[in-house]
Amino acid sequence: MKRYFYIILTTLMFAGCLNIKIKTELPKKTYYDLDTQKLETTVCKEFSTIQIDGISSYSFLDNKNIFQKKSDGTIITIENIQWLDNPKEMIKNILYKKAYKKCIILGRSVTKYKKSITINLLFLGFMDNSASIELGYSIRDEKFNTQKAGIIHKSKEQKDVAALQEITQQALETLLDLASKD
Repeated sequence: MKRYFYIILTTLMFAGCLNIKIKTELPKKTYYDLDTQKLETTVCKEFSTIQIDGISSYSFLDNKNIFQKKSDGTIITIENIQWLDNPKEMIKNILYKKAYKKCIILGRSVTKYKKSITINLLFLGFMDNSASIELGYSIRDEKFNTQKAGIIHKSKEQKDVAALQEITQQALETLLDLASKD
């Protein structure tokens, strides 16, 4: 009986040591948010309204990975760093904040809006050694006629997350400027 007790005790001690070793060898992940802007108080005498029809993306971008794409088409994920949330959700949050600064209310409802925007995230990550974002967009009037459509591409010759954050802010600023013009 004592022998079984010692075997079980030894096994548990060994398993505990093994478990601790595995935990200490796992690399730590660092999480980043695309939104680095501070929300400020804005007083608007009147608001314009724009409907957001949706923000979509390619399926490979529907996760928290940060990607490195090479000229030959190879795409890899960058180890140990990830987005805090899905990029579409972070872009939507930034868009709402920037819209409020410009006295624009973005909505989704059955209410009739004068304009509506559809956004497609085509790429967000690093292209070779540059931070890069590509957004497809279409802006329609209240009769659903397309007024403007195109691609906003921003890049910066840096390979760090701060550059991705900066160019995302710029791309969404450009999109709101295009949508708010009559």
